[in-house]
Amino acid sequence: ALDAGAELVDVADSYCEDQRDFGYVERLVSEAVRTHPSGSMVVVATKGGMRRLGPESSGWRPSSCDYNSIYKAIRASWEALGGSAPIFLWQLHHPNEKATPIAESLRAARKAQEEGLVTHIGVCNVDMEQLRRAASAVTIACVQTSPPHHARLCREGEKEGGSRVGSPAHRNVSFRGTELVCGPT
Repeated sequence: ALDAGAELVDVADSYCEDQRDFGYVERLVSEAVRTHPSGSMVVVATKGGMRRLGPESSGWRPSSCDYNSIYKAIRASWEALGGSAPIFLWQLHHPNEKATPIAESLRAARKAQEEGLVTHIGVCNVDMEQLRRAASAVTIACVQTSPPHHARLCREGEKEGGSRVGSPAHRNVSFRGTELVCGPT
């Protein structure tokens, strides 16, 4: 990817074989960025808040997403990514509001941001109500979700007073300072 000119690499702490391997891809990416000639031009986005099930079950589940586990996940990602510069974008991979309100999860990210471990905070796999609660806790720089949910989030963002930019086939909706990039509806 770096040889092809990638400027953003998106990873997650849970992209690994199992729980013992957490941060594996972050460490690989860190080494690749550090040693590549264009590495200084590359930013890394990572995600946390998931636990990896064993290779026999091939899946992920949200962690408890409590304050301590999120803060520890961010610190571990920062270390896996080299531990010398802030993580460009850290995202809550999947909220687990059955266990912890999203605002509480993101309070840990805000602390990490205040400490200089993280530059920007984002969320993944959220609905509009979760995005509202997240945006009340921190400044959300990015929303990442699967394609079927893009259009719904954008429609809901427009109903909430977000401004619509772009063609009907590809819309960006600015919602409370966060740009939602939406595909076809």
